Amino acid sequence: MIDQNEDLEPTRQSLLARLKNWEDQTSWLDFFTKYWRLIYSVARRSSLSEDEAQEVVQETIIAVCKAIRTFEYDPQHCLFRSWLLQLTHHRIGRLLHKRSARLDRTPFSEELEAVSAGSMAQCNRSWKGSGMRNGRRTWWWRLPSR
Repeated sequence: MIDQNEDLEPTRQSLLARLKNWEDQTSWLDFFTKYWRLIYSVARRSSLSEDEAQEVVQETIIAVCKAIRTFEYDPQHCLFRSWLLQLTHHRIGRLLHKRSARLDRTPFSEELEAVSAGSMAQCNRSWKGSGMRNGRRTWWWRLPSR
């Protein structure tokens, strides 16, 4: 695991000022090189998979791109790193929420919705073709295809 404390030097205000120009690819590369490991390690420590952690890095960098033009850096009020970690935690929360919503959609969800809507016949048809063998489920949920 990557150590979050490996790069504790404060964020250069000159770098933050240059990031306001989206066309400054050198500054964005410097920023990415400096912070991607921090974002990634926080995501991995939040029990995200490698792919999910990479998604958090990407989404956090996009959020910085969108917010940096109006971002006013005041080191007396808040460190840039704290702001960046707040963005990271928001992205992690959104991804965990998405994951939980995806896992909540079990194969029974459609059947339960059909029953609550009063369509027992549809429910029975779905049940017969839903992977039941000898009264037992042969799988718990379908993984979404990529």
